This record gives sequence, C-alpha cells and structure tokens, in this order.
Amino acid sequence: MKKHKLNFFKSNKIDVHKVDDSLRDKNILRQIFSSMTFKAISIIIGLALVPILLKKLGQEKYGIWSLLLSMVQWVSLMDIGIGNGLRNKLTEVLSKNEQTEAREFVSTAYYLMTIIAVSLIIVLLPMFFLFNWSHFFNSKIISVSESRWVIMIFVYSLLVYFV
Repeated sequence: MKKHKLNFFKSNKIDVHKVDDSLRDKNILRQIFSSMTFKAISIIIGLALVPILLKKLGQEKYGIWSLLLSMVQWVSLMDIGIGNGLRNKLTEVLSKNEQTEAREFVSTAYYLMTIIAVSLIIVLLPMFFLFNWSHFFNSKIISVSESRWVIMIFVYSLLVYFV
C-alpha cells in the first residue's frame, strides 16, 4: 500500500491553463455574491445587536463595550507588515515550488509575532494593576476589579488575534 504525504501547498495548486473563461467568470461571480451576502448579514447582525446590548448592559457599559470594540477594530488595522510581507514572500517561493523555504517563512513569521506578543504581555501586565481603569472609563457603575478584568481580557484577546 502506497503512503501519501500530506501536502497542504500542493492541494491548492490550480492549473491556470486548464481553466476556461466561463468557469473563471462563474467563480468570480460566486465569490462576489458570497462576499456581499456575508457583509449584509454582518451589517444586519450589528444593527440588531445595538438595542439588545443597550437593554442588557445599560448606556454606560454599552459605551465602554463600544469603545473597546472600536479599539479592537483600530488595532486590527495596525498590521506591522509581517502578515503582508509573509504573503508576498510566500507567493514568490510557492510559485517556484520551494516548500522548504515556504515553511521557513511561515515559521519565522509566527515565531516573530509570538515574541512580540509575549514581550507585550510582559510589559503590559503591570499596567492592569497600577492603573485605575474605572477612572479611565469615567465609570461609577463598574468596579475597579471588573474593569481590570475587562481590560485584561481585551488586551490578551488582541494579542492572541495578533499572533
């Protein structure tokens, strides 16, 4: 019995010369339609969540939640270039069928992002305890310990998202 090697890079190769125009057009239209559908669903869910969260959390906690969510969106836009650099180099080496070098690029990128995230965890850990987050949010409803936990979860979630 012949053993097959699992190769994620090889399974994604498409022979461009064998794809006809009608198949390519159908694929593009399907992707555009699915992208627009998912964006519409995302907008509807976002709009439906506002009154639900306002009722459940109250105005002050909803404002803090909105602030943190906005900060997550801003931070997600602040890519320091590792992901884009990896995408460019990975495309280049995979087009030359150099799997070993591709694996090295991917592992190096993950290693670098992990080092950055762990360094930030070490630097930010004292901030959780030294800073009065309830005062930062200008909140009288949220206790210091509750705001500390919210910020910890927020920051560590961002760091996990980053890696």
